[in-house]
Amino acid sequence: MRFEPFWARATTKIAAPGGDSVTAYGHSSRSLEEAQRNAAEAARRLAEHGATGDWPERYAYEDGRPVREEVVEEITDATGPLAVLTRNSYGSLVVNAADAMFIDIDAPGPGVSLFKAIGRMFGRGSSGGDPAVERVRRIVDETRGLGLRLYRTAKGLRGLVTNTPMNPEAERATAMLARFDADPQYVRLCRVQKCFRARVSPKPWRCDCRRPPTRYPWDSSAQESAYREWELEYHERTQGFAACELIETLGERTVHPRIQRVIELHDGLACVGGTLA
Repeated sequence: MRFEPFWARATTKIAAPGGDSVTAYGHSSRSLEEAQRNAAEAARRLAEHGATGDWPERYAYEDGRPVREEVVEEITDATGPLAVLTRNSYGSLVVNAADAMFIDIDAPGPGVSLFKAIGRMFGRGSSGGDPAVERVRRIVDETRGLGLRLYRTAKGLRGLVTNTPMNPEAERATAMLARFDADPQYVRLCRVQKCFRARVSPKPWRCDCRRPPTRYPWDSSAQESAYREWELEYHERTQGFAACELIETLGERTVHPRIQRVIELHDGLACVGGTLA
């Protein structure tokens, strides 16, 4: 897994008539001072690009840079690191798993309805007649030895491979993600971060909550304080909402011990609530 503990921000002006200021971030695994030096160098390079109009790509995972997220918790066991819990750019919690493969599948599902609720009361699943769910079932049936937990999200589906750990940088993992038509940006991000990611708390705008007022890393204690106040508001506003719900378990029933720990972490955070957000 690729998460840098030290981040810093630097700003400089573009060396051109009327040049604007540009801001860049630097990271380090060793010290804040090194992160500050790296940020200054990144800002200098960005200003050079700005002077010629040759701007680099915006998105981190396009050029191999790690995502800039606050590390909330690191989860390990006797075998080594299992997962890292982070907050993403808009404040939602994300589980980053070392080798428990989450599969992000864009597949709009049926909306919440009275008939769906009645079906749940009588023990029927929430996926009846959904072609996206049927396709996942078919893939699992055709893949010998594969075990999968299938979840519904607000805008699609999420899978979690349960019977075997996966290396996010291996071709085997890339092929598995492709087979399920996983979101291409998600696939690239998994390779860059060397982990599999799953959002486990609601998106704020789906819960009538504003976005965070600042973003990590903070330039001052005042900025961090404003962010922590927003966290409390976010926690209150997201009560009664969930990031996903379990539809069913498919295929191989044996669950690998490392993945079992990740399931407990994921479900304990993501599947608590009601309305999917």
